[in-house]
Amino acid sequence: MSSPDPAAPLDPLTLRAGLLLDAVETQRREAGELLAELRGQLQGLPGLLSSQVRAGLAHEPPGWRTVVRRALPGALVAAVAGAAPLAVAGLLLPSPAGIEALRARRAELSAAIATLEREGGRTQLRRCGASARLCVRIEAGAPAYGAGGEFRVVKGY
Repeated sequence: MSSPDPAAPLDPLTLRAGLLLDAVETQRREAGELLAELRGQLQGLPGLLSSQVRAGLAHEPPGWRTVVRRALPGALVAAVAGAAPLAVAGLLLPSPAGIEALRARRAELSAAIATLEREGGRTQLRRCGASARLCVRIEAGAPAYGAGGEFRVVKGY
């Protein structure tokens, strides 16, 4: 099996699948970076909240309702800030099974392209003459075949 010509254009479906996989990997990486940054920011939150609660307790001993009322907004912000990136990642990124399906489809398409190339897929065709008849580029020095010499060798095969 010959290796594909790197200068040859890719099949649009293979190209689209490759671009989709690249986009998926980029989004996955960026979501991971955002989650790591968010985790870093959330690590200091409990210490901040507890210092604020201690400062409030030093002035006057509040009841548990006052403590909850003071801590609840921060806890809600932390919960929303932690859940939002996960929700966005869940909505935008395909599942691991979806990624595997795309990879399998890409392999199938690549195999189909290789088969087509071996069977004449790189044949150069164009329209010729005033009537725009279909023409094929042939190997000029190759012998003619058939009873009347009506068959020629396609260039590159």
